Amino acid sequence: MTSLPTAQASEPPSAADARDRPGRGHWLVLLALTLAAGALRLFWLERPCLWWDEASTFGRVTGTLDQLFGVLREDGFVPLHYEAYWLLGRATLLTPFAMRVIPALAGTLMVPAIYFLAVQMLPRRTALAAAAFAACSAYLSFYSRDAKMYMHLWLFVTLHVGCLLWWLRARRRVAWLCWVATGVAAAGLHAPALIIVGLEPVFFLFVRDGFGNPLPCIQGRGCRHGTRSTGGRPCCCSPASPSLSPGPRATT
Repeated sequence: MTSLPTAQASEPPSAADARDRPGRGHWLVLLALTLAAGALRLFWLERPCLWWDEASTFGRVTGTLDQLFGVLREDGFVPLHYEAYWLLGRATLLTPFAMRVIPALAGTLMVPAIYFLAVQMLPRRTALAAAAFAACSAYLSFYSRDAKMYMHLWLFVTLHVGCLLWWLRARRRVAWLCWVATGVAAAGLHAPALIIVGLEPVFFLFVRDGFGNPLPCIQGRGCRHGTRSTGGRPCCCSPASPSLSPGPRATT
């Protein structure tokens, strides 16, 4: 008489978290990539002189705050980018270096931002490779030396999408608050960011997990990563859900 096979005990969450935690060398590589990106973006930042769009930004922020809002209303721009430059102009002389330091810093921070976004979906080593591509990207480097809103817009859009995936995975309030804050910042920098923000309700309406449950968990109030009463299936925010489980990240 053969005995029935017994189910293998699942690994405790604490052990899985410990195995998924990267070592010090991993963070040192990410730090080195970020510092290298900063050096590339800040090197000879004052060259060349301001070009047409940068000079237009300079012209908009040299007056009073009321004059700035009037110009933005006529030109159809949202204010956050120009408010930052208006405040910068009150603190220092708007030289070519000072005009480009905000996008240069945003381009530097784009490296850990790309890592943060990629690690929500991919193994940590793959996310590190994505960060390396961002650090060496000529496209990102060019716009990191342009005194317009594009580089910090892309930074906040990247963080916004990453925070959304983080919230869907971890269901933590801080992730939700970061998602909202980065979305507001992106929309305040440039109106096209509203396209990304506007597509997210479509994501919530139509995307479903591996069990057919809508994302996020909106069917049962007070869900605490338990199971559904219908069929005993894990809820969509449960670690047992195949679409939200760590997956390949736990094996690297």
